[in-house]
Amino acid sequence: MKVVLSLIALVSGWTACAEDQRERPRNELQRHLQLAQTAIQANDSDKAVEELHAVLRLDPENVNATASLGMVAFTRGDYPKAAQYFTDAIARAPALWSAHAFLGMCELRTGATAHGQTLIDASLPHLNDRTFRIQAALELAASYIESAMAEKAAVIVENLAKLDPENPDVLYTAYRVHSEMAAAALQKLARTSADSARVHEILGQNLMSQEQYTAAIQEYRKAVERGRLLPGLRLQLGQALLAEARTEENRKQAEQEFLAELKLSPSNTQALYQLGIIARERADIAGAKRYFVQCVALRPTFAEAQSALGAILATQGDTKGAIEHLEAAAALAPDIRMTHYHLARLYRTHGRAADADREFAVFRKLSEEPEKKSPFAVSQP
Repeated sequence: MKVVLSLIALVSGWTACAEDQRERPRNELQRHLQLAQTAIQANDSDKAVEELHAVLRLDPENVNATASLGMVAFTRGDYPKAAQYFTDAIARAPALWSAHAFLGMCELRTGATAHGQTLIDASLPHLNDRTFRIQAALELAASYIESAMAEKAAVIVENLAKLDPENPDVLYTAYRVHSEMAAAALQKLARTSADSARVHEILGQNLMSQEQYTAAIQEYRKAVERGRLLPGLRLQLGQALLAEARTEENRKQAEQEFLAELKLSPSNTQALYQLGIIARERADIAGAKRYFVQCVALRPTFAEAQSALGAILATQGDTKGAIEHLEAAAALAPDIRMTHYHLARLYRTHGRAADADREFAVFRKLSEEPEKKSPFAVSQP
């Protein structure tokens, strides 16, 4: 984790923890503190150290200067020295939670992992600076992962996701946590049930991600054999068959799998959607419409189904219904390019030139971008 010298909010906060300045030459003291803060802001660590030591010569008990020296030493990578400064600061001001967090990070870097984790964990609820709180939490989560304590890291990540859901470091840490937990679960599953339906399902999923569709089909078939009543297996087998080849033979096999899935899970909208796609590819518009209508009724937030239904309604002359479903799809998933194409054509037909131009512009922009793959992304007419 990178902690920059310009965390002035933290340094300024430490000033309030100096309980008693007594009758020191306050003007001189404040001058050196201000110069130190200016140097820290400018990332001039040498000047900052010089001014902070000047403060301590005037006031050896100054908590602000002591903690600031710790922060400077930390950013220089001198963790033992930084730890000593933070320890001294905490001894004088036990409620200085930023120093607790910094000391914890020093401990992590010098091998005292358990103590460091305890210090950071205890300090997190008390850290007012949002940026520093996120950095400290990320460091704690990474330490938990390295200590094979992914469950504890998961709790930290969950709280971070609420605090800063778009932070790339938070997202990466969440990925690491869940990858570790998934790997551990898979190892245990492989040890205890090596030939189970779930193991073959996971193998099939991995092969699908590598686009090895024929091998994935074989694994999914084994999974179905061992877990005939498990929901989701036949859906995945059907998807693998369609991914392998969109021949009529594969469509027939996939159709049977999707129908079998619906017997196990009548409200499975993914199976309904895939059946709608198969019907549409066969030019069975009535059948496709029936499946898409069921799909949208069960799951109005299924953007692909909304878009597919809107496209079919447009071909049947139901302009109002088509626009309604296409607009819903665009709001739910703005990156489905054919949604914007169909909307643009409908808007143009109804004299909504500005809306049509806007949708065509979005369509052209999306057409220039690499297409995002989705388990349900099937090209639309």
